[in-house]
Amino acid sequence: MLPNATRLNRGGTVVADLVASARAHDFTDVLVLHEHRGQPDGLVVCHLPFGPTAYFGLYNAVSKGRRAEGRGERQNPIRSSPSLVP
Repeated sequence: MLPNATRLNRGGTVVADLVASARAHDFTDVLVLHEHRGQPDGLVVCHLPFGPTAYFGLYNAVSKGRRAEGRGERQNPIRSSPSLVP
């Protein structure tokens, strides 16, 4: 999804421990997606080694290809390409 990214299931690991491990392995950024019962509800973006760090709350997030309620047909996903800033 992101160039040169490493995906890791966090499990019960505390975000501070993840950041400490990422700093030890010379990562430049950490993105942590929080979810509750499979629904994304927050995103932490941390630039390493010294910040800044931002938290974004996600409300009413709809996954790509999620079925429209009550109709059994798929909603049209947004047809745009994200911009990557080097």
